[in-house]
Amino acid sequence: MVRFAKYMHVVSGVILFFMAFFVVFDVLIRWLFRAPILGSIDIVEMCGGLVIVLAIPYATVTRQYVRMEFFVNRMAPTKQLIVYVSTRVLGIVLFLLIAWNLLLKGIDFFQNGEVSPTLKLPLYPAAFVASLCCLVQCFVQAADEIMRAIRRDKK
Repeated sequence: MVRFAKYMHVVSGVILFFMAFFVVFDVLIRWLFRAPILGSIDIVEMCGGLVIVLAIPYATVTRQYVRMEFFVNRMAPTKQLIVYVSTRVLGIVLFLLIAWNLLLKGIDFFQNGEVSPTLKLPLYPAAFVASLCCLVQCFVQAADEIMRAIRRDKK
């Protein structure tokens, strides 16, 4: 699962690079020829969403997220463990709910033929990819907790 999260992170970086290049190119074309690229907002919006959801699992694996430890560090070790486990379980439940709702939204987009405003790109693939990424996030978080528990038992 960690390897898959890393691949997702690489894809996220490639999309981000493409998006940055595309925006710079659009600004130059707009400035030089007074003609923007048709549908640039559609492309940047879709790419921006994909960059975020594709990067979340790898950020979890490498622990590159914000943690509020100011109050937790002042608690007793057992209370710290309770807070830590409960927030991780809530995180898994939250991402499961997000994945489920994105899947339902993708099905709705597919059935209704929802498309982007300018380029008429179908929206359901982005919703399905975002749903899959949230599901991967759940597995990554659960696997991380299992590995942490195994390491704790070995000590």
